[in-house]
Amino acid sequence: MVRSYSAGMNERMLRTKFAAKLPETIPRWYNVRLGPYHDQEKSKQYSVLQHYADLIYIENNVVWINEFKVRGQAEAVGQLLNYKNLFPQTIEFDFAKAFPIMLQLVTNQHKTEIMELCNKHGIMYEVM
Repeated sequence: MVRSYSAGMNERMLRTKFAAKLPETIPRWYNVRLGPYHDQEKSKQYSVLQHYADLIYIENNVVWINEFKVRGQAEAVGQLLNYKNLFPQTIEFDFAKAFPIMLQLVTNQHKTEIMELCNKHGIMYEVM
């Protein structure tokens, strides 16, 4: 069964609703910059695009990288796969480099073709 909430829901509301389900003891980071350069000036100098994951949390030594979308779900699959590659290069997460990484797309509209694409790439797909 697929549930949909109000059509006026935005990505921040989805993220807030999802994060509220997590136990308070789980460390989490919002709008997380991923990639090798944490210095914006250095990023500009090397023409590195900054990439930001909506939510990262660590539970039982597993890193969860989450993207929240009300539209553009197909693009989110590519974003998540890119984030998985960038995570080990992110200095701020050196302590978690060896942890397994799980990817999750959270949306408010079920789309079978996106769910199948996520399954193909090992990405969890959740409709809220």
